[in-house]
Amino acid sequence: MTVIVLGSESALFHRLMSPSLSHPSASVSSRPLALLVEDHDGYRRIVRQALECFLPEWTVCEADGVRSAVEMLGQTGADVLVCDLMLPDGTAADLVDQLSALKCDQTQVIVFSNHSAEALEPLRNHQQVRGCLMKERGLKELALMIEQTTPR
Repeated sequence: MTVIVLGSESALFHRLMSPSLSHPSASVSSRPLALLVEDHDGYRRIVRQALECFLPEWTVCEADGVRSAVEMLGQTGADVLVCDLMLPDGTAADLVDQLSALKCDQTQVIVFSNHSAEALEPLRNHQQVRGCLMKERGLKELALMIEQTTPR
């Protein structure tokens, strides 16, 4: 599977978003894709690197907010969306609510946040949300959750 974490500054983001590549390349699309949506640049890079280490068979892309995640999902979709609860331009709930319109009905969602269990509770009932994980639980546990979320 492919995990993709796209920030507007990443080379992969520019390659995937270029008009000549309206669809991911065969090498990217043949692997499961994860999209990591996190607004803190340094932490997002650390999470991406850890996921690439723990999930070498995945492609991981990044987005720094709802807007860039919607662009990415509209272009390439994702097998798994790993999203922080609060983002500068919206929330994980805003993004989850747009998945059907983006034709991402099969995308599984993991909310990865430091917000309280009470703040995460409304998302737990959404059909595509497979789990909520506190960031303090660690990146290895996040990788495990991603593996368990998607069938092989």
